[in-house]
Amino acid sequence: MRTSSCIASTAFMLALSHIYISHAAAQSDKMLHTQEILTEKSRKLIERLQNDSDTTRKGKKSLLIRFDSLLSKMYETKTDTHYVVRPSTHWTLKIRTDFKATRFTVEGADIFGKHYTYEMNSEEKKTIGININYKGLSTSLSFNPAHLTGKKTDMEWFLNFYTNSFGGDISVNNLHSFTGHVNHEGVNENMDFSGVKLQSVTVNGYYAFNKRKFSYPAAFTQSYIQKRSQGSFLLGASFSTGNIKMPANLINTDKGYDIRRINMTHATLGAGYAYNYVPGKRWLLHLSALPSFVIWKNYNLYSADRQEKMPWRFFDFSVTGRFSAIYSTGFYFFGVTSVYQMYKVGEEEKFALMKENFKARFFAGIRF
Repeated sequence: MRTSSCIASTAFMLALSHIYISHAAAQSDKMLHTQEILTEKSRKLIERLQNDSDTTRKGKKSLLIRFDSLLSKMYETKTDTHYVVRPSTHWTLKIRTDFKATRFTVEGADIFGKHYTYEMNSEEKKTIGININYKGLSTSLSFNPAHLTGKKTDMEWFLNFYTNSFGGDISVNNLHSFTGHVNHEGVNENMDFSGVKLQSVTVNGYYAFNKRKFSYPAAFTQSYIQKRSQGSFLLGASFSTGNIKMPANLINTDKGYDIRRINMTHATLGAGYAYNYVPGKRWLLHLSALPSFVIWKNYNLYSADRQEKMPWRFFDFSVTGRFSAIYSTGFYFFGVTSVYQMYKVGEEEKFALMKENFKARFFAGIRF
């Protein structure tokens, strides 16, 4: 009996072990299958992420290629290559230093009918900068060393755009570092003009008729090369708006000084001529003049108890003159450019205003 009982007990334990092992094997197979599914999903996810990343890189690369192709197409010259060509290289690097100055003159009759002249000169601004150009696309960075020491707080911002057929510039000024004097009935009196504030925005544009043989950029941005001397007639237009505010120390009603603020807006239209002179393989000299007439204006002078509107006058005018001299040797070049802008409106006996801007630039560059 005892032997039969032992045999039965052993058989029962073997059966339980077989069931457990079968269950464990089934669970193991199930886990392996689940792991295989997860591994496959992870693999597909990684592949999809890699494909997305590759697609993004390809998309960015394709976008850059399309952008570069667009620049290349724009860079293709449509000029007479006997006179104007593109540089053989695509990159241009320049270092430069700029000098800028503004002069402002206000004339008229004071509250007693006596003639006065305010002459104000901004302090000369010096900036240092660098310019990088790739296939005609240019970017610049410049700063005024005096700003780093806190000695100057004037703000001037310029944007230039030159092509062979059209172009121009935009200037924004916020100036309040003036010196000068007041001439009252022939007597000069030095005044403190440090509180004078001039704010203005000016837009100038031109159109050159001889765009196949004459290049403005050759003289001012070096994105073209003028091989032979040639000139062009120009059309020009400009728009300017702004105001000038006088500080309290310049207001003295006993002496007749009573200007508080002048608002200024005008538009001009004119014609001129530009010439690029190439005396040899290494030199380029540019000279141009663009006189214009004021076709619309709105000037108002404000004092403590009156507002005076500047009357219309046919002979109100402005002029823009440019000069450039460039010396090239191999891939290197050096030069100087200057721009003079002036406009005068009104009548000196009643209310007149003249503004002059001058900018000179010295630079050195390399093409590569």
